[in-house]
Amino acid sequence: MQTQLILLLFWSLLSLAACTPPTEEAAPATAVAVTTSEATAEAALDPVICDPISADGQLFTSEEGGYCLIYPPTYCWLPGQDALTHTFVSMDPVDETTNRCTDDTLILHGEVVWLQVKVSPAEGQPLEELVAGYRANEELFGLEFAEVVLDGETAVQINNMPGQDISRVLFAVHNDQFYELTFVPAAADRLYAQVLETFRFLP
Repeated sequence: MQTQLILLLFWSLLSLAACTPPTEEAAPATAVAVTTSEATAEAALDPVICDPISADGQLFTSEEGGYCLIYPPTYCWLPGQDALTHTFVSMDPVDETTNRCTDDTLILHGEVVWLQVKVSPAEGQPLEELVAGYRANEELFGLEFAEVVLDGETAVQINNMPGQDISRVLFAVHNDQFYELTFVPAAADRLYAQVLETFRFLP
């Protein structure tokens, strides 16, 4: 009886072995070294981060400002006096490689449409404190306030912002950085919609 049990167990093990598919040989693991600058460049070009609703646009990335966006293909880029200020203007670039505008700041007057993005330290202040001065003048200047979402962050939108031209401005705080996006004229709806949908904070 004991011999029969041993034989039965033996044949059962053989049957199981026969039914088990052979394992594939594991592929050797490989590691690729990526420098910080390469990793940042890859992140900036990752379509998950800055993905235009249509492919019709220019990718702009500001590592210093911690954001990227897609601006219209017919616009040029005008760098500011520092690395945290950039302007995008509805004019043909003078340099097709960099999409640079002419350095003449007078291009921001007249019939052009433009967006300026400025970034500054929030220094621990919440968004409501940073825009408190505008709220204090809401009735005086006829400002219109609204809340919008800028890449997952609640932003304050102000319409009828006075200046040389009436503008629409978005304010947001992310990673203790204060973002100010100014659209001129205020009725620049197509530019506003594209930037709002493609603007991304960099990780």
